[in-house]
Amino acid sequence: MPIRLDLNDKKTFYILVSIVLVVFSIILFLLLRPKANKEPEYLITTPYSFDTTHNVELPQEVIKDFKVPKSLNVYPIVKVDQSIKIDTFLSAIGKSALKKKALGTALYIWSNEEEYVEYIPNLQTVYFKFTKPGITQMIANDGVIGKGYLDSLASNYLTTDFKYVNEKITKSGYQIRIEANRSIDNYPLYYNNDYTYADYIVVDEGGKVYEGKLSLIVFDSKDKSSVDIVSLVYLQSILDSDIYPKIVYQGIYPQKNTTPGSSLKGAGDGIDILDHVNNTTLASVSKAKNIQLGYLYVDSGYTQLIPTYRIEAEGEATSSGKKILVPITVFANAMDPAKVYLPR
Repeated sequence: MPIRLDLNDKKTFYILVSIVLVVFSIILFLLLRPKANKEPEYLITTPYSFDTTHNVELPQEVIKDFKVPKSLNVYPIVKVDQSIKIDTFLSAIGKSALKKKALGTALYIWSNEEEYVEYIPNLQTVYFKFTKPGITQMIANDGVIGKGYLDSLASNYLTTDFKYVNEKITKSGYQIRIEANRSIDNYPLYYNNDYTYADYIVVDEGGKVYEGKLSLIVFDSKDKSSVDIVSLVYLQSILDSDIYPKIVYQGIYPQKNTTPGSSLKGAGDGIDILDHVNNTTLASVSKAKNIQLGYLYVDSGYTQLIPTYRIEAEGEATSSGKKILVPITVFANAMDPAKVYLPR
């Protein structure tokens, strides 16, 4: 039997009005209430390992004058094929006759019987080696090619605004080797390896180009985000944890000569380099000799340039039963850990 409401009855009328007002108030509250000012947490994906146990001591003499900024930028990487730019570069230095081949978009090669150029888009590096040098018009005012050469080469021959820091200049005979790192906000750019310098070029005093390897990474300087940088005190306190993001490279010191069986540093005589590689333990502890803040690039699988600590250290390992000193390179997370993606 249907329920009939007598709207002429004042009591019934007031009950209905009250119900409508309550419902209206609830709806109005839901529509007008302040929305939570919390967006989903965006975590930065990094190439670091999360299961590496290695502790680096940071001596006071290494860190006492080291300035740690409050924050640095994270930049999105722009994926771009720069093979046409390299065509232009080769033409500008007199190497347009080199024959170009492409393996899809994964590898480009320009070559003849004696000369070779290789561009790998995934790594954004170009390597070249010429028997007959490429010609540039860059001659230093003081007659010596060196500091600032890579800046000028990038501007005049690669049509980019790349700048370089950490320049190291070595002269051997008539050739000059210039090693450096791309500058990102005045911090060096590193590749994910144990090389101190990401870029190098070999020239002579007349500016002729013989060999080189250059990074061509492009990033969006406008679409950047800021991230806090961890202090060295915090870094030292947690660096030995196997869950703290880091990458550890263990190398060998250069041999004193190329004779088979020449000794390695601290090992005495008779340790062959192959024995060293195959029979050497990994150092669990090292002592820092130098520390830098910089930016880390791995490959196109990662979408951002991220701030990193790069630590050059020395540790003790065992090779064929003998104690030896080994160089250690550590890339350690420099960003606020709350902003870094940790695989579970």
